Amino acid sequence: ILQIGSTISQIQFEKTDGAGEIASTAADGTTAIKIIARTKHTAGNILEVVNGYGAGEVTQMVVNHTGNVGIGMGSPVGRVHLAGNFGTSEVSGIYIQNLAPTIAVDQLSPIAFSTRSEGWGTQHAATIAAGNADSYDGGAYLKFSTASIGQYSPTEHVRIDNVGNVGIGTTAPSKLLEVQGSDPQIRLKSSDATDAIIKIDAGTAKDSYFTFAQNGSSKWTVVHDLAGTDKLSIYNYATDAHRMTFLPDGNVGIGTTAPLALIDARVSTAATALGTPDMMLGAANGDLLDFSTI
Repeated sequence: ILQIGSTISQIQFEKTDGAGEIASTAADGTTAIKIIARTKHTAGNILEVVNGYGAGEVTQMVVNHTGNVGIGMGSPVGRVHLAGNFGTSEVSGIYIQNLAPTIAVDQLSPIAFSTRSEGWGTQHAATIAAGNADSYDGGAYLKFSTASIGQYSPTEHVRIDNVGNVGIGTTAPSKLLEVQGSDPQIRLKSSDATDAIIKIDAGTAKDSYFTFAQNGSSKWTVVHDLAGTDKLSIYNYATDAHRMTFLPDGNVGIGTTAPLALIDARVSTAATALGTPDMMLGAANGDLLDFSTI
């Protein structure tokens, strides 16, 4: 039994015929926690934390001769190697907790990444962080930040808010997916000789909309299944009118949502003056055929 006084700052032990170890044996002598220091540092593990004794030993953590750390396994293949039977638990792996003394909105639990360059050296280059959504009721958002070339502080580019909305270029997405930016563009490109498809799939007896807006105000929309009849219509918000409608049989209506012919063009009011055309057909040479209300 070794007793250590209050003035002793370290314990040093040396063993020449194998691994040295510090062990804590349970009262019944059947289990122990051991810290094992190997004498050979060119192979194997140089530090092991073991729970149990003899055949019942379970390796909890190791540091091997290359500096790799294994938690829950004895042969780490990466700088930090975490292993275990996690099952379906969301908290049994890596758990990051913010212990700030004062609770506030936007406090973070981050994972930070660095990169190296000749001009900037080692710099903080990217972050994945969970933020506090509400100081009283909690909740969380997840933010993804990266540093551009020549920048040494990451900028947030993607956020998943507390209700699941995803924002690209915005920290406050109002829809399931919202993209903001200067001259924003979205590209869908096939990587081989196959089709590229965008599908809008509405529920049963519901319409599908593709809407054009300006500065937050809706202007035009293309709507499918208008009134549950499988029609495709072009609608104008300013006039609250369906300007053009396509039927499954090929009929096209202008000024009507129920065209009776291949092209069915109608006006809702008479012309304002004699000879003012309601409909005009033009040729490339400039000739016109107009239909006027008299």
